[in-house]
Amino acid sequence: MTGLARDLGTLAGLETVHGRVAVIAALERAVAFGRFRAADVVSILGSAGGLPRPTPPGEALIIDLPSAGTRPLSAYAIGTQP
Repeated sequence: MTGLARDLGTLAGLETVHGRVAVIAALERAVAFGRFRAADVVSILGSAGGLPRPTPPGEALIIDLPSAGTRPLSAYAIGTQP
C-alpha cells in the first residue's frame, strides 16, 4: 500500500502556498537526491533555498602547500614537555 494519494494531495496544497515555480524546483531537487515523499518536498521548501545545489565535479584544485618540519613520535606522548 503506497501513500501516493496522500502525497499528491499534500503536493497540490503546496502549490497554492508556495507557487508552482517553487514546488517544481523543490520536486527537481527531491528527485536529484532520491527523495520521493511529500514530506521531503515540504522540508526542501522549508529550507527557503538555503541548501547547496549538487554540481558535477570540476577540475582538480592544485595549489602549493607550505611544508612543515617533522617531529619524532615521542613529541606527542602524553605527560611530556616539549
